[in-house]
Amino acid sequence: MKFGELQNADFTSLHFFVLAAQAGSLSRGALGAGVSQPTFSRHVLKLEREMHARLFERVGRGVTLTAAGRRLYEAVLPGFEQLLNGRRLAMAEVDDAGLRQVTMGLPPSVANILGPRLLDTVRTTLPTLRMHVVEGFHRALVDSLHRGHLDFALLYTMIPIAGLHADPLMDEELCLVMTPARARNKKSVSFSQLGDFPLSLPSRPHGLRELLEDQAAVHRVRLDVRHEFDTSLTLTKQMPMTDLACTVLPFSGVHDEVEGGRLAALPIRKPDLSRRLVIAYANNRSMTPGLWQFLRMLRSQCEMLVADGTWKGARMVVPGP
Repeated sequence: MKFGELQNADFTSLHFFVLAAQAGSLSRGALGAGVSQPTFSRHVLKLEREMHARLFERVGRGVTLTAAGRRLYEAVLPGFEQLLNGRRLAMAEVDDAGLRQVTMGLPPSVANILGPRLLDTVRTTLPTLRMHVVEGFHRALVDSLHRGHLDFALLYTMIPIAGLHADPLMDEELCLVMTPARARNKKSVSFSQLGDFPLSLPSRPHGLRELLEDQAAVHRVRLDVRHEFDTSLTLTKQMPMTDLACTVLPFSGVHDEVEGGRLAALPIRKPDLSRRLVIAYANNRSMTPGLWQFLRMLRSQCEMLVADGTWKGARMVVPGP
């Protein structure tokens, strides 16, 4: 077994497994990770389910590795330490550049999956850096960038925005979101089938709505839009959770609900639909060396989330020269 072959194991679960193995205790491992013991234990149990093996024997107040756990530990440790060293170097560069505060904007779906990992990394490796995270939808984030209230923001867009510079970050595939019962073990859904489902979508001119309606016109599909929600990801997700309607979102927007078995997310095929996520900042913004280093660290965090399978349906995009 090699580190790169652990396709189903996410980085956080492996991290907690290594911490528990080295500490000989779940409680001490949780303390080292800076999370509660129940959260820490859930990740360890999740990894055991994915590996189809018990990794620890509970002995008194501590734990010891089983034979399967020892094999996994020896297999993942070199690659895991390499990833951690890369992250430490990136964060050290940010610290050396003298950056003390970052104000960044995130769409709700991105904040859902990236926010905890990014904030935890900053907390543990750059405790003197103050992060101000603003969660908002496209128009509000663009306005804040123009007004100089944000250092940068992650935006979904495929077209240039006046006054802003945008570096491509990743492409996220779009999914039809519904209850697990309605999904009925389907792995994907074709665009031509979208007309068979009641939908809850944002109204025009939201980019997602325009993309879907443009494709519907091309493929002669009539979308059955029952509800419109423009500024509430929570309400948008409540529609499929209560089985009142399905919705279309990138996987990042429903990561927690899918992992918890409360929702299913089926990738849309024929054609594959995706949205481009970019790192945007104002053309007149003074980008200091510290901010550039922070953006490189941000990209590195996204790469790890994609590589370990946490950010499903995402593909990193290499920025142009």
